[in-house]
Amino acid sequence: MVVVVLCTSALAQTPAPQAPPPGTQAPPAQPPPGYPPPAGPAQPAPQPGYPAPPPGYPPPPPPAYPAAPPNSPAPPPYQAYPPPNYSYLPPEPPRRGRSGLALGLGLGGGAVRANDAGNNGVAFTFGLGGFLNRHVALMFDYSTISYDLDGFISESHSVMGGAAQLFFADRLWIKAGLGLGRLKASDGSFELDSTERALALIAGFGVEVLQTDGGFALDLQLRLAGARYRAVDSVVNTAILVGVNFY
Repeated sequence: MVVVVLCTSALAQTPAPQAPPPGTQAPPAQPPPGYPPPAGPAQPAPQPGYPAPPPGYPPPPPPAYPAAPPNSPAPPPYQAYPPPNYSYLPPEPPRRGRSGLALGLGLGGGAVRANDAGNNGVAFTFGLGGFLNRHVALMFDYSTISYDLDGFISESHSVMGGAAQLFFADRLWIKAGLGLGRLKASDGSFELDSTERALALIAGFGVEVLQTDGGFALDLQLRLAGARYRAVDSVVNTAILVGVNFY
């Protein structure tokens, strides 16, 4: 009897839930402890640079690309690149060395112009010297042009001296120097007349058309030489020759 009385007394003291006043909304019922919270509304897709949403949110929609314009050409089919074609460079041709002694001979035709008159004849050159390096040589240089005045008398204008020969390219060279020149006449056996020896200028240009590794070269030459004399004023030699050279 005592227990029943205590329980009845406790129930009597518990307040009864009251209804909300008119015109107001009842608060949402709270879930019992241990139950997950209700699902909220769907959240928008995350923007770039923001963290990903927690699990349970729908994935963002795929990007919408614009449609191709009408009558647009189809893209070219994929083609693989051809395999690379590797090849070795061709070996360089051997460079012909220029060193030691140098010997050159030339034969051709030329003209001697003196006192506003010109005579054509046979031209000959001779050179002997040595190389200072692969591009420069010092040479003793001799050149002459001989021609006939009539059936019995012939003349020749000769210049000899020293010259520097510069090989400024693999096949090209120039020459310049100073020497002594002389003009003389003869009948084939004896000297009939001659001028004094006078200071002369030497110049030349050549191109080697054939080269060998053994030190032989065949070239084409253009040569000039001139001097001034008391009796005949200035005399100028001009010659085109084919030369053979050994060095």
